[in-house]
Amino acid sequence: MITYAGNGFRMAVPCRWSRLATDQHLAVFLGSAVDGVRPSMTISRYRGSAIDAARRAREDHADRFEGHEVLHESAGRDSFYRRYAWAGRDGLRIIQHQLFAAGLVLTCSRVDSASTASDERVFVAAIRSLRVQSGQRTNSE
Repeated sequence: MITYAGNGFRMAVPCRWSRLATDQHLAVFLGSAVDGVRPSMTISRYRGSAIDAARRAREDHADRFEGHEVLHESAGRDSFYRRYAWAGRDGLRIIQHQLFAAGLVLTCSRVDSASTASDERVFVAAIRSLRVQSGQRTNSE
């Protein structure tokens, strides 16, 4: 893992994962494919409070993702964390984490498989390491 310094944030990311930016994301990190799906971590911006952004995301995901199921949620003073699952293509179950904090949302996605257990550890490290511009740590769990 290395510390990646982006536009208004810092976080730990796997040094061997690919990195890119898109119109919709400040940064995207991609690992090696498992069952045809690459684990990913994305950083994007949102407007409003973390709680409101998380509520809007939950409503959107429940409408868009077949089999959407919230596995865990917790709220901090200025942050919101959610872990959820949904049915991906070819019946693969997808696990996602989202941390909303200080105008940024970190989304981590992987196939739910024994072979992706190391990706889960990477996600937890990234979530715990996320620092926003103010330098405050965002606690999610």
